[in-house]
Amino acid sequence: MKSKVGLAIMGLRISAIFYYLIIVGCVAGAFLLPSDSEEFSPLVLWLMAGFTLPFVIFIEVVIAHLKRRRFWSWVAGIALGCLYTPSLFLPLGVMILVGLLAEGSKNEFGTNRTNFPDRDRDAP
Repeated sequence: MKSKVGLAIMGLRISAIFYYLIIVGCVAGAFLLPSDSEEFSPLVLWLMAGFTLPFVIFIEVVIAHLKRRRFWSWVAGIALGCLYTPSLFLPLGVMILVGLLAEGSKNEFGTNRTNFPDRDRDAP
């Protein structure tokens, strides 16, 4: 079977781009919003940007290690796909899960069921 890890990486990259745009929008809004505004404080935008940045860093690290075929990044990618699926990122979550749960992808990360010992033979 053919690996579809590239599809998962594409889904993660698109989500990272969305997060980058959120950060840029928050920073731009914080600079453009008057600091004496009574309705909304620029501090909220700075906090949003600050809380979004670790997500971007984590996604970029997962992408880098998916390219190196690290098992932990496969697990983290599946977790991100599961988190994205019940949200507005539904198409990206499906892309990530389809890419990482394809038979060829599972073989590349060593999670194929045939790699485990036969438990019936080991039973007493």
